[in-house]
Amino acid sequence: MLENLSDALGKDIDLIDKSHIEPDSLLTQEIESGGTVIYEKSENYSKDN
Repeated sequence: MLENLSDALGKDIDLIDKSHIEPDSLLTQEIESGGTVIYEKSENYSKDN
C-alpha cells in the first residue's frame, strides 16, 4: 500500500507519528516547510475508539 501511495504521489514517503518528533526540532521545521500530511487524527478522536 505504501508503495502504491508513493507511486501515485510521485514522492518518497516516510511514515512518522507526530508524537515521535521533538517540537521545534530541525526535522519538525523541515516537515512543516516541505512535508505533506496525508492523514491526521482529529483532536476530538476518542482514545477508546
